[in-house]
Amino acid sequence: EKTPEEKKLQEDLVAALERIKKLEETPNPKTGDQGEDRELAAPAEVPVRVQNGVISSEGRAL
Repeated sequence: EKTPEEKKLQEDLVAALERIKKLEETPNPKTGDQGEDRELAAPAEVPVRVQNGVISSEGRAL
């Protein structure tokens, strides 16, 4: 026979598993295809310097 604490833990576990299953089946409206096409912004210009055959940007070799 289970103790009252074990029964409570089992009930909590069953409830948590039910919530997890419901969340897995429900689509998240904040993710996925929003039905609208969006353009990405152009990347910022990166200053490039070629010196002695080495390509660098802001003093760092690329």
